[in-house]
Amino acid sequence: MRRHNPGVTYTLHRSEKAPVVFIMYETFPSQAAFDDMATKVFPAFQKEHGPIPEGIAARLVEREVFRAVTE
Repeated sequence: MRRHNPGVTYTLHRSEKAPVVFIMYETFPSQAAFDDMATKVFPAFQKEHGPIPEGIAARLVEREVFRAVTE
């Protein structure tokens, strides 16, 4: 299943010190878009592709929510 939420922006950064270290963040246009990703899109992706492969992440994926300062 390939589904994309309109207006969601994905940004990937690579560490200059350690080129195997990445950080990715997603920016959602609304709470509804975030909820859709969390409850429908991501679970469907995991069902199709399985869990994150062992050893691909040095530590567990961390989820943290930020709000724009202008909001």
